[in-house]
Amino acid sequence: MGSIHDTLELSSQLSGKTLRIPNLQAIFQHWPSAINTRLACLRREIDVLLEKTIDDERKLNALKFCDFALLTCCISLYPQAKWEELRTAGIFMLWIFLWDDEIDDGGTLIAHSESAANSYCQDSLEYARLALGLNTTDESVFQNQDFQNMQCPVSTMLYFRDACEVLRTVMDSGQRNRLFRELQSYMIWTTKEQVARESGQILKPDQHLELRNWTSGIYPVIAIFEFITQGKLDESLIESEDMKVIWTETCFLCMLINDIHSAKKELTSGSMLNVVPILFHADQGNNLDDVMEILVGKLTLDISIFVVPLLHGY
Repeated sequence: MGSIHDTLELSSQLSGKTLRIPNLQAIFQHWPSAINTRLACLRREIDVLLEKTIDDERKLNALKFCDFALLTCCISLYPQAKWEELRTAGIFMLWIFLWDDEIDDGGTLIAHSESAANSYCQDSLEYARLALGLNTTDESVFQNQDFQNMQCPVSTMLYFRDACEVLRTVMDSGQRNRLFRELQSYMIWTTKEQVARESGQILKPDQHLELRNWTSGIYPVIAIFEFITQGKLDESLIESEDMKVIWTETCFLCMLINDIHSAKKELTSGSMLNVVPILFHADQGNNLDDVMEILVGKLTLDISIFVVPLLHGY
């Protein structure tokens, strides 16, 4: 994996280098794209929610600049979403980012303590189970739960609660269980990522890709797509091998693009949990252009793998 000394040396090698990102839109030129017409409304909704919950003005402005509303409105399938579904998806996206920041931000105890991170994840999962109504198999008990007054020991899970106000009333038990399983995997792997980050070691490319596959937060978002589109897929289709390929490759595409565009930010913070420095270190060619060529090749290959199940007639 490499030592902390290797991490410092890698950081020194990357200092001052330029990462040239090509026009990635060319790779996706045949994919449909659109922005939901309610973007301005969702921006106002997200801003109001942030203003109610974030006291630090600098952090508040930084979060507004992230424009979670635009991200939500651009994601595939969201451009056609109706207002209630769009708003819920926007809050859900905001929750994933803010929840992850607590364990990823160097300024918190959770970010530096394995035990604190484990408690954070466990408490979050317990609340998610309650919020999704999975603490009972009795539908009448679920429907009559005093959802708003449930105690929430984790402040970031209040955003999840807001999203669940709608999700828990529309999604059936199978969909809610599927969402919970994805949340569980996401949170468990996030604690593993925290351990890797705190160790200061440099992961091998395959180790990093496996880690990011689960910690990117993409799978929980995919798990609410049926809600977004007001659709219901047959369980056999959801559990099919073709659907697993679509989920995996969707996650891989999003993860690679995010790593490419967030490389500078993460390197500035001292983190090497990014595909760019990891490939740079593994290649030992000291050439970021070569790294970018590898990544563009991976994106192109991933797209070709993604479309195979679609050619089966779905």
